[in-house]
Amino acid sequence: RPLQIWAQFRQNPKYRETYHLEFSDSGVHFTTPTIDSRLAWTHYNRVIESERVFILIYGKMMYTVIPKRAFASEAEIEAFRDLIRLHIS
Repeated sequence: RPLQIWAQFRQNPKYRETYHLEFSDSGVHFTTPTIDSRLAWTHYNRVIESERVFILIYGKMMYTVIPKRAFASEAEIEAFRDLIRLHIS
């Protein structure tokens, strides 16, 4: 299974783009060289948090991965936790 996930990741060109994300009370704003998308928090129905990432789930095998290394500080991670607690049940 990990090899299958790795292969899918390597073959999908969207994962080679740099993502810029903004989080606010209105939702998540994604921008890349080819994408400009805004998603309301209601798009997501579940969150999984690990030591390294947040996984925002919106369907079976459909999710958004937010690496914790993308945050500048523990305070920013905690602010993000507050947002997802408020908006994703």
